[in-house]
Amino acid sequence: MSMILPCADVENAVTALGALQPRHYVDVGAQVSGQIRQIAVGVGDTVNKGDLLFEIDPDIQQATVEANRATLDSLRAQLAEREAERDLARQLAERQQRMVADEATSLEAVQVAEANLRVVEARVKSLHAQIKGAQSTLQGNEALLRYTRIYAPIAGTVVTL
Repeated sequence: MSMILPCADVENAVTALGALQPRHYVDVGAQVSGQIRQIAVGVGDTVNKGDLLFEIDPDIQQATVEANRATLDSLRAQLAEREAERDLARQLAERQQRMVADEATSLEAVQVAEANLRVVEARVKSLHAQIKGAQSTLQGNEALLRYTRIYAPIAGTVVTL
């Protein structure tokens, strides 16, 4: 016995619900705060690693860096002045020591000259420390200035702003 079946189209379909997730997702943020000056990308844009995403107004950071540089210049000028004073104080102390050997000055004058030399040497050391601190502050603020420009850490597609 044979059977005849009607001819029909066969359709395969799969229905599923879900959400697509990117393989790699990176949140990008800023280390400095301020007004956004420029947004260089939009949602859906494709970016390459290193492309500018946005820029925060750098004016405040730039002014801080310039003030730090001025402070550093001032401290260096003060150091030059103190080093000249130290050299003079050393010469005066040496002169007083030679003169006391010849009994041409008092012991008190020698002691005053040596004390003045130690004071000026301490001021020179203090300025060296201040310069070191000012250089550190400047480096930190220069880094913050660089952080006003935000770049893409990886290549991909911008999914949200």
